[in-house]
Amino acid sequence: MAAPITNTGNFKGGYFVLNNNTEQFFSSDGDGFCVTHKEIKGLLQVILTMISGAENYIKICSFIIDNKQVVDALKQHLIIGKVSIFILTQVDDKKIKSDLLDEYENTEISRSRHFEFIDELVKFGAHIRASSTAHAKFVVKDGDEALIMSSNLTEPSLSNNEKGKDPNDESGIMISNHTEVLYLERIFDSIFLYGTEFRGFINLKDQIQLISKNEIEILASDFPPTDSNLIWTYENFHHLLYENLINAISQANISILISTYSIVGLNNLQELTDNIKSFIERGNTSVKIFCRAMNHRLDHLGACKILADLGVEIYGDMFNHSKGISIDSNHGILFTANIDGKHGLKNGFEIGYIIEHSNKAFEKFNNFLETQIQSAPYIFSVFPLKEDVFDFFRSWYLEKQTKISMVIPDTIEIKYKLNTTFSQEFIENITNYPIFYKVIPKENGNEIQFEINDKSYLLESLNDTIFVLKRPLDRNETKNAEKYMFFYNNIYLTSYES
Repeated sequence: MAAPITNTGNFKGGYFVLNNNTEQFFSSDGDGFCVTHKEIKGLLQVILTMISGAENYIKICSFIIDNKQVVDALKQHLIIGKVSIFILTQVDDKKIKSDLLDEYENTEISRSRHFEFIDELVKFGAHIRASSTAHAKFVVKDGDEALIMSSNLTEPSLSNNEKGKDPNDESGIMISNHTEVLYLERIFDSIFLYGTEFRGFINLKDQIQLISKNEIEILASDFPPTDSNLIWTYENFHHLLYENLINAISQANISILISTYSIVGLNNLQELTDNIKSFIERGNTSVKIFCRAMNHRLDHLGACKILADLGVEIYGDMFNHSKGISIDSNHGILFTANIDGKHGLKNGFEIGYIIEHSNKAFEKFNNFLETQIQSAPYIFSVFPLKEDVFDFFRSWYLEKQTKISMVIPDTIEIKYKLNTTFSQEFIENITNYPIFYKVIPKENGNEIQFEINDKSYLLESLNDTIFVLKRPLDRNETKNAEKYMFFYNNIYLTSYES
């Protein structure tokens, strides 16, 4: 028997680990800057105030809607019949199940409420249309004020998540400049009228309604001028959000602070990484990013490592969903897109707002980003100690109240067949990367599915401590059962001949 794989040493790649230098700071909102986090639920109050104060109409864009307080407030207006409600949202179930939503929004309960609430609002008289590319989040009231925010109109983003935990970190900014409000309203109206694929709602036995699909052509001329602090991305017409983000980074002198839910698809954001690299190479500079610490998402971890290798400090927590950038603690941008090269910065529909230093909201906005980093419970580490990664998951499971249904003993033996095409790959992966496992109950014992470095393997349990590697699994063969981190002390690998 070969020497065991032990819990000493390091994992390859990069992972979030516990941040031992964290400090407790709490930010505040005000001066037109609104936040939601464990101490404040300011966004919800601002949204409810805007809805209750409307005299003529409310226009809302939100990827998903499942917050009962918001829906009830809208229904009250519809019952009275004096205020018109227009909503731009998402009804493509494949998009709703995508990684655009955080784990608490992307649940069957949340998706079910979304369709249920849309159904109710339509029956009460709301005008609702849907675009498969809409990821922007904003509210316009009576053409005189608007709110741009990172938050969807969901329970996790505005109130609490499903387990009663703290809500997401979210941020938003009020817009009172009449021209900018009208610009935002024109964007909404153009997409609502000409850029929505889903426009008709058909009752079917009074159940959640079917959506009829129509292809509508929208033109670049349907959008407003680009001479304000309001910026946006819309499909192939405008990439103002990404262009302004790159421009802000290229002009930075001292520091860059970024907040985002995820970091993925950097291969399609070469200008971003090139400008960050150039900024760091000038020396005496600092780039810090705060994001969701997702050690289970390899695309996120891979992108984090690319930036960490450039010299970027990356921090995280369990709940962040805010998005923004602050340059030299002097000016910044609040936006709705993630640092995502697959969807958002270069495609889809996203909104942002440039916050100059003269804007009273900037100080609170900048302080929010600084506070997120200073109080971050996790920090990204390249080639971390195995035990540090294990400690992260122990903390993660405890915080999320995750009950592990079956714990594999911390010392096991795995038998594998010699001279198979996948044996060496399996040995390389299990030696150098974290192991996630899923239990697959069988009549005569259990099978175990190992997920390691984006590969899946099927193992048969011979008894409590001995397993046999059967074969690799294709993606369409993998089971969707709950998976857990394998906290091991020793793994003994023994080969056999068929």
